[in-house]
Amino acid sequence: MKRILSVLVIVCRLLVLASMLVLMGSVTIQILSRTFLPTSPIWTEELTRYALLYMVSFGVGLALLTGDLVNVDLALELLSERWRRWLTGLSLLLTALFAALVIKPAYDFAAIGAWQTSPSMGISMSWVYYTMLVLLVLLCIFALVAAVRIIRGEQVSLGKAED
Repeated sequence: MKRILSVLVIVCRLLVLASMLVLMGSVTIQILSRTFLPTSPIWTEELTRYALLYMVSFGVGLALLTGDLVNVDLALELLSERWRRWLTGLSLLLTALFAALVIKPAYDFAAIGAWQTSPSMGISMSWVYYTMLVLLVLLCIFALVAAVRIIRGEQVSLGKAED
């Protein structure tokens, strides 16, 4: 199981990197074309938005797993370590439950995209809408993994990034 999780983390990191590189390339083309060419390609803005969606979809679960998501933990800081772990575990389980509950509606939403194409790139919008499905599935998986780690008593970040 640890091996599968390690592979999933590596794949997600690589996909975040690829999305970021596409985003950077698209923005660079837009800047260079606006500066040095009489017109700029219209597809770069659209591609940038789509790359950002994919970057977030592949990265949110990783951020949850490592504790890099933004936390409002003022109340947690006042609690003992035991209570903090318990409430964090509960929060992770509720996050996983919510993500699991909306996976089916997200899939249905993404299926609608098969009937639509993007305005400038002409690709099926289902490729764009599936980012929500990817986000929810990965969020559910990584929230469950983090919750299991807390239940087992393993050292977890509890809102602080692990090294």
